Amino acid sequence: MADTAFVPAAEAAFIAGLSDKQIQRVVDEDILFFPLVHLDNGRRFARLAAVFARFYFELDDTLTATARRSAIRHVCDRVLARSDMNEMLALSLHHSVMDWDVVIHNIHVGFDHFVVDAQARAAQIDHANRLIVEDADIMGGAPVFKGTRVPVDTVLAMRRSGSTAGVVKRHYPFVTPELLEAAEIYQAVHPRRGRPPKAEVAWPAWKLRSRKLVRPAARVCLLQILATRRRTEDSCDEVVPDHLGHGNSGAGVRLLAALLRACH
Repeated sequence: MADTAFVPAAEAAFIAGLSDKQIQRVVDEDILFFPLVHLDNGRRFARLAAVFARFYFELDDTLTATARRSAIRHVCDRVLARSDMNEMLALSLHHSVMDWDVVIHNIHVGFDHFVVDAQARAAQIDHANRLIVEDADIMGGAPVFKGTRVPVDTVLAMRRSGSTAGVVKRHYPFVTPELLEAAEIYQAVHPRRGRPPKAEVAWPAWKLRSRKLVRPAARVCLLQILATRRRTEDSCDEVVPDHLGHGNSGAGVRLLAALLRACH
């Protein structure tokens, strides 16, 4: 059976339009079974499994769990009896090559639109995988836009911090809406687990230039002003200007406020 027909849970969840928790449930609760799911070397799902998972959860309010499981079993048996079973599992054939309708307890159940939707979402993943690459010789293996050294995570971090598509394009002129969508899809189906690692750990090829902490400019200005005034007040009273001396504290405060505003 072709290994390319099977994908990780994150990709199966995207194709199904479900959460990772839901796609895991179909295994934990024995809703889906071999050969739709492989459990050796981690859970791997046939792309067709996403069709049945979506069907199971979407018709939760319409059919009983028993009826939904029965419908899945009938269609799955039909797929497994075909000579092109591997292609069917991979959703690589047009949906019209097989009859996806079944009748359960005198109720007509159709899978066609679930198949069409899953194939469209699978095509989005395939397209994203063509536009984004991982190469150990490029940025330490970080996912980058094909033909560039720009990490996908960098661009998506800009978007999530509030930068508009226009701002992103000013920094990276080659980034189109199509590439942004591909980046979002790629990151969804290739999630990085745990907290974001430090740059020098995540991308060994990157060189850390400095760990220097840069203070906000306004705070630095204020600290310098206060230090200067303290030294002035410690000197003889004769050399203290009126606008900084004790005799005109209001003017001194106003001066400090004006200087602080100028630092912004």
